[in-house]
Amino acid sequence: MDPFSGNPFPNNTIPSGNCKDCINPVATSALSYYPLPNANLGVANPSFNYQTLMPIPSSTDGWDLRVDQAITSKQQLYARYSWKDVLANSGGSGLVANQFLPNVSAHDQNRSLLVSDSYSITPTLLNEFRVGFTRFQENDTFPIQGASAISQLGLQGIDISQHPNASAFPTFAFSDGEFSQIGQDRTGTTISETTQVTDNVSKVMHKHTLRFGVDIRKVRYNALMFFQPSDDYGDFTFSPGLFTGYSFGDFMLGLPQQSFFAITSPQINAGATQWGVYAQDQWQPISHLTINFGMRWELLPPFAESIGDLGSFDPRSNSVLVPDSFLKTVQTQPSLQSVYNGFLESFNACSLPNRNPALACSNVLTSGQDHLAAGLRQIYWHDFDPRVSIAYRPFNDNKTVLRAGFGIFTMTTLGPMSFNNAGNPTSDLITNVNAVYGPNGNLLPPQFQFPQTAPSSTTAVLGGGSLEQANDPLFRDPQSAQWNVTVEREVTPNTLARLSYVGMNTFRMPVTVDWNQIPASTTPYTVPAGAFVDPRAPYQNWFLLMSSENLGFANYNAMQAEVRQRLSHGLSLQANTRGQRTSAMPMLAVLRG
Repeated sequence: MDPFSGNPFPNNTIPSGNCKDCINPVATSALSYYPLPNANLGVANPSFNYQTLMPIPSSTDGWDLRVDQAITSKQQLYARYSWKDVLANSGGSGLVANQFLPNVSAHDQNRSLLVSDSYSITPTLLNEFRVGFTRFQENDTFPIQGASAISQLGLQGIDISQHPNASAFPTFAFSDGEFSQIGQDRTGTTISETTQVTDNVSKVMHKHTLRFGVDIRKVRYNALMFFQPSDDYGDFTFSPGLFTGYSFGDFMLGLPQQSFFAITSPQINAGATQWGVYAQDQWQPISHLTINFGMRWELLPPFAESIGDLGSFDPRSNSVLVPDSFLKTVQTQPSLQSVYNGFLESFNACSLPNRNPALACSNVLTSGQDHLAAGLRQIYWHDFDPRVSIAYRPFNDNKTVLRAGFGIFTMTTLGPMSFNNAGNPTSDLITNVNAVYGPNGNLLPPQFQFPQTAPSSTTAVLGGGSLEQANDPLFRDPQSAQWNVTVEREVTPNTLARLSYVGMNTFRMPVTVDWNQIPASTTPYTVPAGAFVDPRAPYQNWFLLMSSENLGFANYNAMQAEVRQRLSHGLSLQANTRGQRTSAMPMLAVLRG
């Protein structure tokens, strides 16, 4: 069906030529990347009509260097350096190979160094100092520059000012799966590195062996920001039952159902310095009883971003949160100001001069105003992890041992919690709907047509945006309580039996919830005309308000039995069995009606 005339195309064929209901030149350019069919040519309605073998070469090179040096009879030095390079070819977004476009070349570099110095100060006093680092860097390259692809396709009105020289390809997606999509996300460099310094002092005092230490870790990551396929370069969706009745027919006319753009932030560069102090005492009050008890204290501040490019939400004050340094960044980088204004418009910020007074608004607070760290979360100062264990021989021999232990361990979330907030205030997500319906449910004429990628005149929509991942400002790192009880018995000189109960309870795990969900109700979720959400939603100026909260837990309990039998000629036999029970809360909870 010709959507412009309302009549069928003659011979059911879209004509070529220079008219709005002719084959669109952007479609012609995009089809030049598609090969001709070569499979199932005589089959009616085949599930596929093209196949080929795609080379996906890879190579791995690596080496290790180790040095051991006895400096004196009291001091030993140990050093190890590891080097590894991996080269691989693959498709984008986890695909084994790209569809019809060149593959992405990934160059992974792994480097690590460890230096350890042990010094025996006295026969009962030992100091061990360690310093090391690990660094992972992945350089992904794609041979088509995004700007060149946009120019060659003939697309217009695409803002790539944030990443003008990056490699990517616009995405053309078909929601019914009748035609293979094509596209490539922006490629670049990802870095993850850790530098660690530890010092441990051990002291033997009569029946006690004492250990004290400090652990300092500097962690950092550098990564691209992304939302949907192709982001800045355009994600165009074609669906059936719209303008021509067929998704591929709409593509041939250059009429997507919608276009999506994410004007993404600069490269994210975030890090933190984490501290740990610990003490332990191994005490043997009598010959057949050993008790270990210790305490570890940790300070795990949230990751801070180098230019303050983080954004979160505090439901206590209905406020979007940004670091103190971010507003200074925007003032000194005008290119980010317009993107930030788009972010403010997405939730009808109360500070906007042009805000919609008929719609609820949200404030913007800096981390200092909300009494938070630069990482937009509290710094928790009471992170204590106690541990205790015992080993007891109840009889006057070495054949039976009872062991038990309990400990609490903090599991810091490291980068993921930071990446939740990363790039939010300097990313502007824009959806241009081309398939618009009238009040009677009739499909209106297209709002735009390729080479245009958005309506010729657009009015900023105030409100209705989404914050797809915030963090609870009072979020605390999850912890795990672990315990075990074990009985070991030497049944014969060649047979050892062990029975163990092992348990673990992990609590305060992150669960993603939507702060804008409505209470459970039998009344259907309904969005009135002109609104963004159901009137019962607490934040009428938002659509989604996703946030990670300390709501998750996991429990694990198991009984384990093991028998080891030493046979002749150096052979041994081991048999074990386990019965376990696990329960956990889902990591994502979203209710929309």
